[in-house]
Amino acid sequence: MCLLPVDTARMCESVSHISSSQQFRHEIPGVDQMASPWFQASVQQLRADIIADVRAMIVPELRRVCLKYCICSLQKMNQSRGDGRVKAYAIVPFTNGDDPTQLPHNLPCVSSVDDIDDLNGITL
Repeated sequence: MCLLPVDTARMCESVSHISSSQQFRHEIPGVDQMASPWFQASVQQLRADIIADVRAMIVPELRRVCLKYCICSLQKMNQSRGDGRVKAYAIVPFTNGDDPTQLPHNLPCVSSVDDIDDLNGITL
């Protein structure tokens, strides 16, 4: 796998977008006929490899940042809901994205202070 710095990866993606645009092709007539077929295939494979590497680097980081933002937003939202009787608390996922009320955790859903008061020794 080819690992490129993020700025280089963005530049590669913009360059590939520009080079595939119709406007670029109109400026250089016959660009498809200028390169030999084996070269075109090699460039296409290289482009596909670079895009795959960029996605492999960016997508997990983007998911991590979005999940962190989601958790922080839900926590702030729950803080503003007081005791949860008027507007129920939202379920805040774990830092790995798991829903605490689903398998394998199966924790009780806490949507208000009343749910906390109703917990007993077994559910705690």
